[in-house]
Amino acid sequence: MIHTEKNIILVGGTSHTGKSTLAEFLAAKFGLINISTDKLARHPGRPWKERPEEIPLHVQQHYFNLSQHDLLVDVVKHYQKIWPLVLSVIESHRNHLVMEGSALLPRLVHSIYSKEITAVWLTASDQFLKDRIYKSSNYFNKSSNEKYLIDQFAARAIAFDHLILKEVKALNLLFLNVEKFENVADLAKSLEGF
Repeated sequence: MIHTEKNIILVGGTSHTGKSTLAEFLAAKFGLINISTDKLARHPGRPWKERPEEIPLHVQQHYFNLSQHDLLVDVVKHYQKIWPLVLSVIESHRNHLVMEGSALLPRLVHSIYSKEITAVWLTASDQFLKDRIYKSSNYFNKSSNEKYLIDQFAARAIAFDHLILKEVKALNLLFLNVEKFENVADLAKSLEGF
């Protein structure tokens, strides 16, 4: 599988590509600590809840008030801002960590790349991402306002995927299209030799 000298595994990508599922699988297989960058700092995330839970007002305002361009710029700025936290977690868990999250921007990870690190970004087609987000959010049973918020989130997730793909290609980093794999075990096996 993954070379034994590479004991830090980083799994990046946009929302709904399966980062958490892959990280959980790898952590269990190799006995690694599994940490999500989402737990390091708060940012308006998924704008949906199951009733009777309410979507927080600041989350609603975030997706209602910002344009698609501004949503993407805002989330990238957030990830850049929390990068020192990400680095401190990586440093404090050397040799036994799998970390997943959208905050693992390729250009930032590239700056710390070493023989100890395996990094992969998961990507998918626009339609695949949209379908997964719609399913996860129970989109077709939501109000028109809730659908608008979800559509804003989906468009931002797709735009972020395009950004990730552009960066990983430019930096010659490893990325995998999740649609090509039947299950998480096959996805994990594809990392063999990296």
